[in-house]
Amino acid sequence: MYNKQEEQREPDWEDQPGFRYRGVKAHYRDPQIPSYKGNPLIEALSPIYKEEEVAALLGYDPGYDEEYRQWSPELRLHLILDAVRFIQPLTNHIGLEQLLSGLIRLGYIGRNPFAVKGYHLRDRASIQRMKEGLKVPAPPQPTGREVSVIGFSGVGKTTAIRSILALYDQVINHSRYHGQLFTLRQIVYIKLECPQDGSLGGLCKAFFKEVDRLLETNTYRLYARNGRRTVDEMVIDMAGVASRHRLGVLVIDEIQNLREAKGDGAAQLLNFLVQLDNELGIPVVLVGTPKAQSVLTGEFRRARRASGLGAFPWDRMEEDEEWNIFTQALWKYQYVRKQTNPSD
Repeated sequence: MYNKQEEQREPDWEDQPGFRYRGVKAHYRDPQIPSYKGNPLIEALSPIYKEEEVAALLGYDPGYDEEYRQWSPELRLHLILDAVRFIQPLTNHIGLEQLLSGLIRLGYIGRNPFAVKGYHLRDRASIQRMKEGLKVPAPPQPTGREVSVIGFSGVGKTTAIRSILALYDQVINHSRYHGQLFTLRQIVYIKLECPQDGSLGGLCKAFFKEVDRLLETNTYRLYARNGRRTVDEMVIDMAGVASRHRLGVLVIDEIQNLREAKGDGAAQLLNFLVQLDNELGIPVVLVGTPKAQSVLTGEFRRARRASGLGAFPWDRMEEDEEWNIFTQALWKYQYVRKQTNPSD
């Protein structure tokens, strides 16, 4: 049986002098789900939250006092700016949190380093298959780990995703798992914006910069800064870095920018993302406005591979019970001299 006190008798590599890695030290918890047990990549994650816990964690209450309405206009302006950050978790927030929670864990099931012998060799073989698949796309292999979140600009989908991802430690440093040596810097999630020109090369560069920001590494200099690197080479390097750090989920926002891609650039990028999922088991979440629908549903021949993405629509609110809950919660943040009621 695992004994935490016994494990702590030997100093971990994070505790050595001069250690300055970003992230948190891995702490393992019982994931309860049988298929998740014995997997350090899952056991080190935040717990699976109940709905009421998600609502409490995602909500933001800027606070209110009747006295605020008597403050000077300059002060009240700052109160209004803070109230803009108000969040009242609704059904969409709960559903999206549960979806991302499941996606991340589902992607890690087949990448358990303690259950798969020679997983390093297997990943190298997968990356090699990716290299070939990017040239000649293979038939789609639906995995259930591909999701698109589509909604009009300003409805709160990006804020919701950012808040949900923040429930997880983004970088987890492993050193020992149940007494066994296990050295890994796990990246649970990376969120990028689709480049303005929709280019695959631009996405790769943004990925390397984000990895360097998180881990204080130099992947951008190694794989992108050298002008002689081709997009095909950067793509494989990106897949290798994502695999090496056991990336849990890749989220790409503003996916409607793919409409600006030249030639078959949109299809190439989407094909690569599907390959990440099919070959490496890395879930992909695409976020965008309805303008992205034309790209995701078949304007490009190879982009049809992405049309199997499970859709999570984020529509405008209707005047229903949720609308009443939202407006009643928001209405108290009044900073005008004369208070009004929702019925006025």
